[in-house]
Amino acid sequence: MADYFSIAESAVVAVVRDHLDNKAVYFTKPAKQITKSDDSVLGEGFEYFFITYPGAFPVVPQGVGVIEVTWMIGVDIFTRFTNYPDTWKRFKAFRSDVFNLFDVNKIGRNLDRTPGVRDVLLSSDSEVVGVGEEDSPADPIFFKQSLQLAVYFKVNRE
Repeated sequence: MADYFSIAESAVVAVVRDHLDNKAVYFTKPAKQITKSDDSVLGEGFEYFFITYPGAFPVVPQGVGVIEVTWMIGVDIFTRFTNYPDTWKRFKAFRSDVFNLFDVNKIGRNLDRTPGVRDVLLSSDSEVVGVGEEDSPADPIFFKQSLQLAVYFKVNRE
């Protein structure tokens, strides 16, 4: 039996690694900066991170033998803090490129034609926060925002 969440999550990681606008600006070591559920890499000195986490998965029947699963993938994006004007500018550019990849670009909306993926939507209901050694906004190391990717995935039942 297939692990459909892992298929969706791996496709998200591959699309970010291969198709994000300005990826060379953001990722010098994509294998360390674009990770699945591994925030231990934050201490490795890179400027940007894209980290995925498993989320909910509502299921809707689509007819005999077919369901649509909305794989919710949590994503935390990080931009290393330098000073407030520069960090805000870099963070907004990074977030804009992530938004455009998944909500505007066809490659992101279908996860580069991953079989079963019908659509992808990116959203966030959280504010940008400063993350520091003690999670102190007064002395941030990163600006971070939590995003949600909804991957609409058709699954054939046996």
